Amino acid sequence: TNIKQDKENDFLGFALSDEIINRLGYLKSIVVRPSGSVRKYQGIEADLNQVGKDLDVELVLTGSYLRDGDQLRLSTELIDLNKNERLWNKTVQVNYSDIFEIQETVSRDIVESLKYNLEPDEESNLKSKDIDPLAYELFLRAKDMPTGNISNLETKIQLLQQSIDMDSSFAD
Repeated sequence: TNIKQDKENDFLGFALSDEIINRLGYLKSIVVRPSGSVRKYQGIEADLNQVGKDLDVELVLTGSYLRDGDQLRLSTELIDLNKNERLWNKTVQVNYSDIFEIQETVSRDIVESLKYNLEPDEESNLKSKDIDPLAYELFLRAKDMPTGNISNLETKIQLLQQSIDMDSSFAD
């Protein structure tokens, strides 16, 4: 959830959750629901027990974020639905250019709270890669855009092309 309710940074909500889901998806002993399954809950006040039933999950990660200038703060909670308790919560604040640090920190915190021991290949998949932050932002903005009309598709293609021109090492 975007605390500030500003359209300019709304893309970060899905982008942050999508990247955390991608990182956790590499873990072999837990099942992580894909981004498409959870996107429908973005920006709404959902009943977490109903979300758990809908997605057939025992744990739910919720979060809110605030971008203020060059600072980004993300507050997260991991909730055990069966026990109706919070396993952990954490607030991380970084420079916006260090957005990857937030994704890595949250992913690691989840792993630690579950008392999960990482295998070497899982460890490397949780680490942030050296990526140009502006290229990544353009990629995330494009990824978040709806594709319902030609104008949006053209803008999406332009954003992706700009991102690839800056740093082609992380995008397909």
